[in-house]
Amino acid sequence: MKTRIVLLFALTLSCSTVFGAGESCSLALRSEGYAENEVRKQILNESGDYLVRRNKDWREKQPDGKDCICCHTTLTLVMQPRLSGAHVQNEIAQMKLGIQKRMDNPKTLPWYEKDEAGRPSTQTEYVLEAVTLIMAEKNYGSSSHDNAYIEKAVWRMLKNQNPEGGWSWLEYNLQPFETSDAKLWGASLALHALAQAPNNFLANHGRDPEVVKLKQWVQSEYRDSNLNGKVMTLLASASIPDLLTAKQKTDLVQELRALLKPDSSWSNKDMVGRNSSADSTGDAYATGFIMYALLKNHIQIPEMENAYRHLMSMSNQGDPISRVRRQSMHGAWQGVSLNKDMPLNQLFASDFATGYARLAIDAYEQRARGESF
Repeated sequence: MKTRIVLLFALTLSCSTVFGAGESCSLALRSEGYAENEVRKQILNESGDYLVRRNKDWREKQPDGKDCICCHTTLTLVMQPRLSGAHVQNEIAQMKLGIQKRMDNPKTLPWYEKDEAGRPSTQTEYVLEAVTLIMAEKNYGSSSHDNAYIEKAVWRMLKNQNPEGGWSWLEYNLQPFETSDAKLWGASLALHALAQAPNNFLANHGRDPEVVKLKQWVQSEYRDSNLNGKVMTLLASASIPDLLTAKQKTDLVQELRALLKPDSSWSNKDMVGRNSSADSTGDAYATGFIMYALLKNHIQIPEMENAYRHLMSMSNQGDPISRVRRQSMHGAWQGVSLNKDMPLNQLFASDFATGYARLAIDAYEQRARGESF
C-alpha cells in the first residue's frame, strides 16, 4: 500500500525581528504514519554516517601533518548536533588530534604556501581550526586538555586579524568557500563559533578590541556581500543580537523570499551573485543553509513548510519520502557545484549540500516538536 504522509501544521507566522516587536514565532507539527517517521530517522542517520565517512576519507588522504580543515566536509560534520556512535566520536577525536599536533609543531607549514592571490593559507587556517575545535566541543564534548587548545586557537585566530578586523581568505576561485568573496562568510563563521565557545567567551570578551573590531568589520562588509556571506551573518546574529539591525534582517528575509523558486527552494547560483532566474528549481545547500539560519533566528516564513518538503523530496512529483530515500541511498543529497564540472567538485558539493540539508531538517523538526536547538 502506498505510503501516505499527513502533516498538519499550525503556524504563527510572526517573529519579533520581522513582524513586530513582542510577537513570537511558533510552529507546531503533528505527523501520522510510523513508517514515514522511521524513514525520516533513517535519512538523518544515513546522512550523518555519510558525513563521517567522507571526513574520514578526506582526513586519511592528507599528507602527514597537513590535516587540512575543509569548509565543504569537515565543518559540515562538526556543526551537526545530533550524531552518535563510537565511529562518530572516534572521527571527531582523530580530527581534533590532527589540529592539536599542528598547533604544537612550531615548524608546521601552511596547508597551501601560495594561493592564486600569492598568499599562504595561514589566516584561513587559523579561523577554520578554531571554529572546528569550538564546534566539536559544543556538539561532542571535550576535556580540559581540549579546552586549553580551544583557548589557544581562539586567541591565535583573533591576534592574526588584518588591521581592519577580518582575515585574508583562501583564493582559488572556487565558490562558495575558497574565494575572496567568502571573506564575510569566514568572519561571520568565526563570530558564530565564538558565540558557542566554552566558558561564555563572548560574555567575558565581547568588549575586547579584537572582538569589537571583528564585529565592526562584519557590519561594514555586510551590505555589499553576496548572499552566502549575508546568510552566515544572519546565522551568527542568532547568538549575537546586535550584529544585525531589525531592518537588516527584515530586508534580508524579503530578498530571500523574492529569490524563492516555485517549489520553495533556493539556488546556489543566487548565493554567490549568479542569476538563477532561468532555473526552475533550487539546490539542497542553498535551501538547507537559508532554512537553518532562519530557524535559528526564530524567523518563520509562509514558505517554510514547502522548503522543508523540498529538502525531503527534491521534487514535487511522486512520493517524497520514497524519492529522497532513493536519492540518499548512500546518505548524501546530490550537490550542485558552481565550479568546473569535475567529479571531485561535485563530491565536495554533495558534502556541504548533505550537511546543511541535514541541519535544516533536524532543526525544523525539533522546532516543530517544541524543542530547543
